[in-house]
Amino acid sequence: MAHIESAIAAAHDRGTAALPNHYATKLTGDVSEVLATAVDAWAQVGAHVPHAVTHLTISVGSPSQAEG
Repeated sequence: MAHIESAIAAAHDRGTAALPNHYATKLTGDVSEVLATAVDAWAQVGAHVPHAVTHLTISVGSPSQAEG
């Protein structure tokens, strides 16, 4: 779990992690930064954890209301 928490902290440092959720972290921002964050997280966690499962859904221009 420490490696996953470290990847989430890196996403916060990068400015793309918006909302933590149960077994999920919502990433927001420019699509290139979101994808780079996901790739970095996969590489960081995968270097230490022999089996990791991820799910990534990309929504560009979502009509979702702004949070907050």
